[in-house]
Amino acid sequence: MLAYIDYPGSREIVTNPLELINRYRSFPGALVSTIVMIGGVDVNEDYFKVWASLTGNRQLIEDTYSEIWSYIKGVANDKDLISLVMRIYEKSGELIDLVALSNALKLFLGLNIYDLGLAVIYENPLMVLNGVRMELRTGRALLTRRHRVEDIELSTVLVLQPETNRQVVDWGNPGVLPASGTIGDE
Repeated sequence: MLAYIDYPGSREIVTNPLELINRYRSFPGALVSTIVMIGGVDVNEDYFKVWASLTGNRQLIEDTYSEIWSYIKGVANDKDLISLVMRIYEKSGELIDLVALSNALKLFLGLNIYDLGLAVIYENPLMVLNGVRMELRTGRALLTRRHRVEDIELSTVLVLQPETNRQVVDWGNPGVLPASGTIGDE
């Protein structure tokens, strides 16, 4: 399995890159709800074209494309990727750009935002569908950085935010966490 698309009304397993790109072309919204399971796929410009059709942030997308190529060629390193994530967060901060970036890193480089010591926190979409809204940084996703050095090797992660007394549970999308008011919220 290459990826899993978990979109309301459309849940499917994708097994090859061509199928994934075709799915993005026919339904661009799937890009936001994709959980990429394995990486190392050849860089495909079509992925970035779909991303551009969703957000129009061409400069950020071009930066991502060139940084991924630089990383593959050994010119860029993890610090450069962290800088890229920070730039995209500062210039856009939109969840769709951060999720698309996270999926691009996993799809083409085989690493995720956790591997870089970062996490993106956003409003839990299932809570939104049930009418429960949480204010989280005026519509922007929240980018956090890990302070400890040890690796995170977990399938479920709990992040505590003492300032806001919120608990955040990750149910599986590496590096992109749904925000919850209490443990167990879905």
